[in-house]
Amino acid sequence: MISYTQKNFLVVDDFTEFRNSIKGMLRQIGATNVDVATTGEETIQCCRKKKYDIILHDYNLGPGKNGQQVLEELILQKLLSPHTIFIMVTAENSLAMVMGAVEYEPDDYLTKPFNRAALLQRLDKLVERREAMEAINSAADKGQWAEMIRACDELMQNNRRYAAMALRKKAFAMQQLNQRKALETLLRDTIAQRAVPWALIMLGKLLLAQGDAVQVEGLMNDAIRQFPQLPALYDVLAEAQIMLGQNAVAQSTIQEALKTSPRAIRRQMKLGTLAKTNGDLEVAVRAYRDAVDMGRGSCLKSPDNYINFVNMVNEQAAQSGAGTLDRRFQEESMHMLAEVNKDYADDKSVLARSYLSQAQTLKNSGKAREADQWAKRAVENIKSLPHFFAADTALDIVKQLNELGQGNAAHQVMKTCAEMYGDDPKIQQSLSQHEGGTELLTQVNQARQMNKTGALLYEKRQFVEAMQPFREASDLQPRNITIVLNAVQNLLQVMQLQPEERESLKQECIKYLGNLNEMPPGDARYERFQKLRRLVMS
Repeated sequence: MISYTQKNFLVVDDFTEFRNSIKGMLRQIGATNVDVATTGEETIQCCRKKKYDIILHDYNLGPGKNGQQVLEELILQKLLSPHTIFIMVTAENSLAMVMGAVEYEPDDYLTKPFNRAALLQRLDKLVERREAMEAINSAADKGQWAEMIRACDELMQNNRRYAAMALRKKAFAMQQLNQRKALETLLRDTIAQRAVPWALIMLGKLLLAQGDAVQVEGLMNDAIRQFPQLPALYDVLAEAQIMLGQNAVAQSTIQEALKTSPRAIRRQMKLGTLAKTNGDLEVAVRAYRDAVDMGRGSCLKSPDNYINFVNMVNEQAAQSGAGTLDRRFQEESMHMLAEVNKDYADDKSVLARSYLSQAQTLKNSGKAREADQWAKRAVENIKSLPHFFAADTALDIVKQLNELGQGNAAHQVMKTCAEMYGDDPKIQQSLSQHEGGTELLTQVNQARQMNKTGALLYEKRQFVEAMQPFREASDLQPRNITIVLNAVQNLLQVMQLQPEERESLKQECIKYLGNLNEMPPGDARYERFQKLRRLVMS
């Protein structure tokens, strides 16, 4: 018989009567450590202060975070121990709710109402499973992936009941160790015996990382025929289609996934991005509006969704030929921008973008003088930014500045964009269409060629020989993120070969890295930048 005396419980429900009812049931089965919370925000705070063995969390808590958003935040902020059992409690059992929550994989669901016997039966089953997985979860908690694999093998050999779950955990540990070939073999062997969704998804992502989009497309289409209600399969398929240049098809794929799970904010954001790329402004507007609505109360709330919504509305007005915004859209856009300006008042980058969107909205509302004032205000903010924009965002800003009559500012943003992201095909295409872009593009291409030469020498471990092309590339494009990071990485290797030159090489690295101070922290290469900086300064 399982003892609950020493286990820590957290019960979350906004109704006092139900909260007390669950607490009473837990007392009757022997629980002595039972905390309670009434809101999702309280749940987050409780989990910051204390580790819980079992959380019973209501889905619908009224205003604020719902149960899905709480579980989402607990996972993303790593506030849930692998040992914790999270049970979603709900009176709602709609497909949208279940699918939205299931993507974050709570351990179980309990549908209201339930009695003590039903609760005890469910808890006993979950605790028994968690105890069987103790060694595996302990290794995962410490990041000891090799030990986790050993524990998985042992459980699969000794307890067939939990073998399938242990196999999935083993695959995850292999992924953390970057054992790609062995992982691919394991996943293919698993699927050959029985097509299980987690293995199909993991194999699809692994093949995508290897650039094999064609194989992923076939694999996911077959998987969707078997599991048409599993939205994660559609996500992987869409990524393959994007890699193959099939953006319109990818948009349709994401829309199919949203029919099953419409409450997934990241999927709505993906749909908005694809629809924007495809020029499907009506779908983009709806997707970004939904992402804004879902973001309130979510840790995934993003100013991008607000600003993209307003920009797509303005784009619609421009393409309609009317040139002016419908009053309903004017009011909705200004309300969203006011919310952004309030919530992100300390972020100059967000405010600059918001001011530009506000200027466009005012211009399309027939208020040219006010629009000009907001555009100039945005330009002043851009001049004082601590970090530059992401490449796609910068291109949007160049377009907006030109449309608002701020050509000089647009040229400066484009110039910085070329220097930092010149190796991005989208930037190169924009440069070819931008006034004065031919000269910038020539310099970009020269630097790219020198960087390519350096990279080939680096791969051959000819680090000293690679110094010259990397230096020439860095001189041509001193703020290009890829080129500078490659140059510094090569110089670190040269330091090992020429210890007598260490100090001068270190100073060269510091100079190069200093040119990247404007890199946005959200850039995928930012972690590499930080790592190289630590190595240089060590």
